[in-house]
Amino acid sequence: MIGVTSAGGFAADDTEVEERRMDPEARLRLDEGCRLFTECERAGIPCRLAVSLGNVSQEERRCAAVRAACLRYGIAPGRVVCVPGVRNSRDEVRRFAEIPGRLIVVSKAAHLPRLLRLARSLGRPDTLASPYGSVPRRIRLVSDPLDFVPSAKNFEAFETLVYEMLGQAEILLFH
Repeated sequence: MIGVTSAGGFAADDTEVEERRMDPEARLRLDEGCRLFTECERAGIPCRLAVSLGNVSQEERRCAAVRAACLRYGIAPGRVVCVPGVRNSRDEVRRFAEIPGRLIVVSKAAHLPRLLRLARSLGRPDTLASPYGSVPRRIRLVSDPLDFVPSAKNFEAFETLVYEMLGQAEILLFH
């Protein structure tokens, strides 16, 4: 079973829940999950694709849009399990772990160590990880003195670090 984290992310406007309105990061996660699914099928390994929709409204429409996106890879809608109503990563992994079969978690590389640790704490020691590529950002090879000035980009990276450190601490304390 392939679990794709928060792949039901759409543009903030809930009035248009369509495949074309998927958040770019969510789309990359879903594409990686679909790629893994087709590879498993090609190798004769039976699998299902579980997709977290997050804690959102219009779950049926979001699930239909996710299934439509998967259909482009030849994945029948009945092979896609939509997991609605998850509040956070712990809830996501817990819900994925309830589905029979070996679990492959698709998420951002920065989140995978914590997600694997969560899966192991839930009795799924054989869980595998699959990082997806991120939306490309401009990379400079030459350092700029302004790199030391706080910026939104640097705050975003720091926020991810703090989030992951707190998540790891939670696992140590409560699992």
